[in-house]
Amino acid sequence: MTVARFVLFAIRLILYLLFSPFMFLWILGKVQYCRLQMIKSMTQSGMPKEYAREIAKDVKFTRILKQFVA
Repeated sequence: MTVARFVLFAIRLILYLLFSPFMFLWILGKVQYCRLQMIKSMTQSGMPKEYAREIAKDVKFTRILKQFVA
């Protein structure tokens, strides 16, 4: 039983190591998409584009991650 658990753990670890770069790139793409949508909605509501870009720079990966963890 313990050998089977060790093998499953090793397989899961290898899969995680293989797919983690792709997951990281996917998350970064989502953050960039959120920034672009935020800029778009703020400019549509009448805010100047340079102010909207400054506010969107404050959206960081760690801020988004804190929302999911907390």
